[in-house]
Amino acid sequence: MRNLPGPTDIQQGPGPADIQQGMKRASLELIRLWLGYYSLGGNLAPEQLRAYLSGTGILSGTQYDMLAQALNDVFLEGGFDHPVAYTRE
Repeated sequence: MRNLPGPTDIQQGPGPADIQQGMKRASLELIRLWLGYYSLGGNLAPEQLRAYLSGTGILSGTQYDMLAQALNDVFLEGGFDHPVAYTRE
């Protein structure tokens, strides 16, 4: 079964643990991830991001991919590959 992508799709596949692992590898604080995410057009408040990472919130696939992009940008700035998977990879 194939789902049509869209801004209201609930994220499946990669999840909060992937973001948390990437943050740990990059030694990245939540506020820095949120700033990168927000600069890409993300619209979650920091509290909503914290809830997602703790497992009590949900994200659309699009919002997850913006988080992954913000985190991967940190790795790319450091000369590394992009280790955090996107929902549509």
